[in-house]
Amino acid sequence: MTMLTILWALAVVAAATAMLVISRIRMTQVPGSVTFRVPARERYQPMLRLLTDAEFAFAGNNSVLRSQMMKERHKLFREYLRCLARDYGQLLNGIRLVMLHSDRDRPDLAKALAMSRAKFALSLCRIEISLRMHQFGIGSVDVSGLVRALDSLRSAHATLLTAPVAA
Repeated sequence: MTMLTILWALAVVAAATAMLVISRIRMTQVPGSVTFRVPARERYQPMLRLLTDAEFAFAGNNSVLRSQMMKERHKLFREYLRCLARDYGQLLNGIRLVMLHSDRDRPDLAKALAMSRAKFALSLCRIEISLRMHQFGIGSVDVSGLVRALDSLRSAHATLLTAPVAA
């Protein structure tokens, strides 16, 4: 294999990775709306155990049932991921709205939100890759970090809403 071939392969992998990250960042974009609901804390708890080995023990040695369960669970897991990204985006919009109506500029908070969004998108990519590997029986999928990130953003949103307004 020549060096040029290796460079082309690396460029293709880098481009594919960049596209995946950008698409996951876009998943957190939600149109601004007048109504805003903060997702319930326990909404994503079932997602944490959806792909655990204990959940598939029910199928036993029945490979057909196990395969069907796996397929349905992956589909459901992806739906949860989409909802999680949408809720995260709504919370981000809520915090931005509070910042917009604030009497103080908060560049530190704006920077923290941008970093949080980028980390969330990278975590989505990592989970998507883990999910693909899990389909082939390789590894496990841990979404607890994303759920914690959503909880953290929910807490920040609540703190901003209850903070006293400076006159």
